[in-house]
Amino acid sequence: MNIIFICTGNIFRSMTAEYCLKDYIRKHDIRNVNASSAATRNEAYEVFTETKAALNDLGINISKHKPTFLTKELLDNNDLIIAMSRIHQEYLTKEFNANSILFNDVCYREKTSVKDATEVIPNWRANSKAVGEYIKEIVNYIHDSIPLLVSNLKLTLNNHSDNVTIL
Repeated sequence: MNIIFICTGNIFRSMTAEYCLKDYIRKHDIRNVNASSAATRNEAYEVFTETKAALNDLGINISKHKPTFLTKELLDNNDLIIAMSRIHQEYLTKEFNANSILFNDVCYREKTSVKDATEVIPNWRANSKAVGEYIKEIVNYIHDSIPLLVSNLKLTLNNHSDNVTIL
């Protein structure tokens, strides 16, 4: 099964989900599950220092990560498309006519977004401390959600086959 996580810049949420899932797969010797991630915006973003640090604290090395821009070919090569927020779901539908499921829906059966710091922290550019704390919180949230994601994958595919792009 090939899973792709989608967010805006591929430098925070989707990237974190990809690397946390890869780490979980490796540690639990799970075979036939591959993870990737991509961005809805094709801009040259850098991974946040706080994201690198939070993942590093979890023993996850992302030093080789390069943001990937989403293409139709990438979508076509994946069995399950997981959007980090409703904005990404809407983008996938509008731009690619592709269906997806929200990260929180797979993990917790909640149709809610994993929000970006820019959506949560007022005046985020001037509040780097709050942004750093939020990033660490979300990295840990995603990391701690991965076991649920893995255990719910089969159920998700069965229950949402009409709402999820499955090849």
